[in-house]
Amino acid sequence: MTEIQEKSGKTLSSFSLRLLELFPAYGLPGDPALVSRMDSYYQELLEWNSRFNLTRITGEEEAAVFHFLDSAVAWPYLPSQGPILDIGSGAGFPGLVLALLSSERPVTLLEVSAKKAGFLRHMCQHLKLDQVTVLEEPWPLAPSRKERYAALCSRATFSGLHRFAGAEKFLVPEGRIIVWRGQGVGTLPGLVNRSIPVTLPGQRGARCLLIGERGKKV
Repeated sequence: MTEIQEKSGKTLSSFSLRLLELFPAYGLPGDPALVSRMDSYYQELLEWNSRFNLTRITGEEEAAVFHFLDSAVAWPYLPSQGPILDIGSGAGFPGLVLALLSSERPVTLLEVSAKKAGFLRHMCQHLKLDQVTVLEEPWPLAPSRKERYAALCSRATFSGLHRFAGAEKFLVPEGRIIVWRGQGVGTLPGLVNRSIPVTLPGQRGARCLLIGERGKKV
């Protein structure tokens, strides 16, 4: 039994132990209870993926790094409070991971695919994430929507950053947009941008968080 397992008082899975190695190295909470919930998420993802093909990344190491850690690295760059919108949530990355890290704040998962939205609703019940809402709608949101968010996040693959044009109207005044990008970073239209390099274990090619805010330097 490892020292972490002894402190937590229970046997942790190899997946949980891997997250407990990775998260503190990136300035993220190394809490056994937290990563145990993420392990439960991972196990449900594997079970559903066998029927609905939600993601191509399912191996334990790859999922820990390129789904869970890659989602979590945005957590330190979120505003300290206020609701989060995950655009194109897919199988819940980054939205469900950020919801587990920020258990007190509202998170909305936007996903147009019915099968993926069904999985997200199941996970919210399974993980008892009462603060999470699933919207089965496309992006961009209808202009008539009145909700405003502290952060818009997206790991979804869009045809280009022009898809975020006008997104600032869904932000609170001090809100921000965080987008995961590879090579050829680009800029978020109408916002002041900065790029935060992210290097993950086993990563190939450039990777960054592109952060934009309205009318201020970030």
